[in-house]
Amino acid sequence: WKTFRQILPTDTRNISNIKFRFVFKSNESLNYEGFGIDDIRIYDAPADVGVTEFVYPYDTCEWKDTTHIVVKIKNFGLDTLKTGSKIPVGYKFNNGASVRDTLTLATNLIPNATVNFKFNSTVDMSYAGDYSFAVFTTLEANPYLYSTICNDTILDTISVFGMPRYDIGNIMGAIAPI
Repeated sequence: WKTFRQILPTDTRNISNIKFRFVFKSNESLNYEGFGIDDIRIYDAPADVGVTEFVYPYDTCEWKDTTHIVVKIKNFGLDTLKTGSKIPVGYKFNNGASVRDTLTLATNLIPNATVNFKFNSTVDMSYAGDYSFAVFTTLEANPYLYSTICNDTILDTISVFGMPRYDIGNIMGAIAPI
């Protein structure tokens, strides 16, 4: 047996008398047994959210040792996420331990809409260098339900260049204008 999953078209939602038809085709040269269908189940589509953009911080000359992370979260699902819904969000900074937080929606988040999320914790980016980030959501149990590509995580590297060094040389001057 093989398990098969199919997302139904949105215009079939909330209809109580849907009919499914299964058709078997063959020809005179091939003799196969056909197929069997068992245990059909129809489920509501689960929520699907992911991180689509790293908003803040960005490449620059300097950051503080208390820099907040801001990302854009998108509703990839088929249903509107209601006001008050809680979305687990997290990040790894420089391959360290995972830091978890929760986005509580202040308004409805319709399909394909986005919302910015600012983590409560901060990271230290006060030294010049490259900083790696992995930011993720963990709302759905199966991140591959809708696609073979996981949309839950975004990876980024932010560069802090450091302040430029400069030397204006010897300054010669006079006490009074000549």
